[in-house]
Amino acid sequence: MLNTNLNKEIEELCFKYRKQAVLSIKQLQESGSPRKYFRINFPDSHSIIAAYSENIKENETFIYFSGVFASLLVNTPKVLAVNAKSTIYLMEDVGSTSLLDVFSKSETEKLSIAQQALDYLIVFQTDGVKHIDFSKCYQKQIFDKELIFWDLNYFKYYFLKHEIDSLNEPALEADFRILSDYLTAIPNNYFMYRDFQSRNIQVNNGKLYFIDYQGGMQGPLQYDLASLIYQAKANFSESERKSLVDYYLQSLSAKNSGK
Repeated sequence: MLNTNLNKEIEELCFKYRKQAVLSIKQLQESGSPRKYFRINFPDSHSIIAAYSENIKENETFIYFSGVFASLLVNTPKVLAVNAKSTIYLMEDVGSTSLLDVFSKSETEKLSIAQQALDYLIVFQTDGVKHIDFSKCYQKQIFDKELIFWDLNYFKYYFLKHEIDSLNEPALEADFRILSDYLTAIPNNYFMYRDFQSRNIQVNNGKLYFIDYQGGMQGPLQYDLASLIYQAKANFSESERKSLVDYYLQSLSAKNSGK
């Protein structure tokens, strides 16, 4: 699709939603995903976000998850309108400051705001699983051994092979099998966000907002916790990681006990 045609479709959907012509459309910086995001500004200074992707199943999963999370009162972008082909949807604009930006600028707030993120994570994991129909997941319904090996091989090919000259691959594969057996044996009846990193958490007017959860599925608790506290760019020290793990376990225990 040509950009001019895409812009026209976005403008038409925006006008249908707001009954107002757009003032400007600015494409946001792309990440590793083929999805494209645009900030739409209107003459009255209001702004919204438009998302475009040809992966209709992924779009439908995001829209469905957004409705579930809104019912749980989790701060996720409200989906405002969807085009007939489900290739474009409009969302609430939750700002452009990520939690990673906050981490890099304020060491004093780092732990307290990370704890807030973990409080929300527990809601996603324990309350989300009670309301989500996992047949609507766009990849897989459950985090299984195949996906574990996909992650492990990604780690091997994109990190280890670049860092270690003489990699003992048979020994590594044996370790991978042991680890995957262990991971598939632990409880996995929770919602797994799958990409719970600080770049997918926005900070707007003192509140945390969560984005990019369309890859979610049923899975274990540990994956998302590790995604946040071991994200390299977040740069947590080992003592900070221990503190956050302790906080998470205490909060999870309190929620499970009904406190």
